[in-house]
Amino acid sequence: MKYALIKKGTKTVINVVDTVFDVPDDYSLIECGDDVQTGTIYENGEFVVPQTTVTLEEAKSAKLTEINAACDSILNAAISTYPETEVLTFDQQTSEANAYLVSQNPADAPLLTALAAGRGITLDDLVQRVIAKHDAFSLLSGYVIGQRQALEDRLELCETVGDVQAIDVTITLPEAGNAETA
Repeated sequence: MKYALIKKGTKTVINVVDTVFDVPDDYSLIECGDDVQTGTIYENGEFVVPQTTVTLEEAKSAKLTEINAACDSILNAAISTYPETEVLTFDQQTSEANAYLVSQNPADAPLLTALAAGRGITLDDLVQRVIAKHDAFSLLSGYVIGQRQALEDRLELCETVGDVQAIDVTITLPEAGNAETA
């Protein structure tokens, strides 16, 4: 519960507080909503909360930020268990795994050879794991990014702020089993 402190004879909220307290006779403490803030006008027994006007461009920009954040949230969660320095090697790992599959030559996969030795597993086993994780993340990211792009396409067609606000930013995951990250 919030309360607005108003000096009698004025129409402006001086302060908004969370607790009731005794006020001098020339002040009033009136229960108010969360949208009331210092400077809000109080007249005829009601708070007049100013409406902010948002342009179509501002609404679109804010909605695009929301869309991108939803996409990033899902994809970042998929790689959140890896340290950033390891994530930086993912493209190299995939490239080396594909090169090794073609050549069967460990010299084509120096990072993976070192990783396999460090883990105590065979290079062939590691290559299969890298390819499986890459394929799973590709499916997940494609599915999520496709939805992000569809939302952006809808956003571009909006002609009013109301149209923009009506876009529900919901990005779903592919069915279980289709995008498991190993």
